[in-house]
Amino acid sequence: MSDEMNQTRRAILAGGAAVAVSVAATAATANSLNSSSAPIQLNPNGRFVGKVIAVTGGNSGIGAATVRAFAMEGGQVVFGARRDELGRQLEVALRDAGGAVTWVQTDVRDPAQVERFITAAT
Repeated sequence: MSDEMNQTRRAILAGGAAVAVSVAATAATANSLNSSSAPIQLNPNGRFVGKVIAVTGGNSGIGAATVRAFAMEGGQVVFGARRDELGRQLEVALRDAGGAVTWVQTDVRDPAQVERFITAAT
C-alpha cells in the first residue's frame, strides 16, 4: 500500500475516532445515560440525521450511552446485544422519546445472528 493511501486511511480513521469521542462526550454530559429513566431530548437537526448507525453491545453501560447519544443526535440506530430485556427497555424508552431505534437481540459469536443484525441495519 502506498504512503498516500496509508495517510488517507489514517485520516479517515482519525476522523471517525474524533466523531466517536465527540458522541461519547455528548453522552457523558447528558448525565445518567445508562438509566432508562433518564430524560431524553432529541435534536431534530442533529449531526446524524439521515444516517444509520449500528451498535453492538448496546443494551447497557457505555453501549447504551452510545445508542442514546446517536439517537439524541437524530441517527437511525440499530443496536444489538445478548440480553433481550435490557435491549427492549432501551428501545421502548428511546422510541417513546421520538428516537428512531431498532433493537435486535444479537450474540456476535453466532454468525447467523450477526447476519440478521446487519440485515436489520441495511
